[in-house]
Amino acid sequence: MQLASETLNLTPGTIHLISIICALSLVALMAVLPNLLVGVLLYPVSLATALPLMAVLNDLHLIPLKPFAAWLLLSILSAAAGVGAALLTLVAGNRLAGMGVAWRVRALSPPVSIRHVSVHGRGERD
Repeated sequence: MQLASETLNLTPGTIHLISIICALSLVALMAVLPNLLVGVLLYPVSLATALPLMAVLNDLHLIPLKPFAAWLLLSILSAAAGVGAALLTLVAGNRLAGMGVAWRVRALSPPVSIRHVSVHGRGERD
């Protein structure tokens, strides 16, 4: 914790708040995630995105609000961006896995060629 606090120039309270927001949002999204392991793997991705983003936004001083309001707003925005990046990682991973499965199926199945298709009507019943 001290290394992250000194490296990113963030207070431990800020790191704790962003960690809690990311964890609660991933718990809320657990219903749409495939399994618990995916949620556990997405949590570090969300933190790895949210904490540096908070440090950059904090250094730029973009929000001309009172210090507490700016701190809270930037914490929530960076945590939301971290969760968004985690969900994009999930979508990209599912897409890559689907492409890999489709490639394996295509490689294993023999090519099928259809020469002629004819469709006959039933006609009238007797």
